[in-house]
Amino acid sequence: MKKDKENNRGYSLVEILVVLVLFSVLAVIATQTLFLSFRGSRKSGNVVLVRNNVDHAVGVMERHLRNARSWDDCNANTIEYTDADNHDLKTFQCVVDSDGEYIASSSARITSEEVDVTCVIVCNLNPIDGGPPSIEITASGTDAASLGIEGSTTEIQTQIYLRNYN
Repeated sequence: MKKDKENNRGYSLVEILVVLVLFSVLAVIATQTLFLSFRGSRKSGNVVLVRNNVDHAVGVMERHLRNARSWDDCNANTIEYTDADNHDLKTFQCVVDSDGEYIASSSARITSEEVDVTCVIVCNLNPIDGGPPSIEITASGTDAASLGIEGSTTEIQTQIYLRNYN
């Protein structure tokens, strides 16, 4: 009887090490799952940010250009148009400078500083077929702050026809 009491005093070193290894493995798995979840959440937020910025910029350009009185000058990154309401000459421009890449109107920057937006403007101001003048805009946005898997890129392409043409 005495031998049984002496052998049941506590856990052996091997048993304690096995439990520590099991808990360590579980902690690593839980931590990795948590980090992947946070990374996915940041990725989703960046996708929404970039998409909203590009959608907003292209939407503003579409509204103003579709209702313009005329389109006066156009090249790969700038378009000048005459406003239908007050006949002012205005511009939209794809800008690349020290602040990044963005779309600006004649009055202000349209896209957020958190997003780099490049654009290409293709103009058909004097169509051969007699149809309305048209402009094709391709805008591509990238999250300026995030790199790697958390970064986001989106592209929008649209074609705009001038409503008030002669």
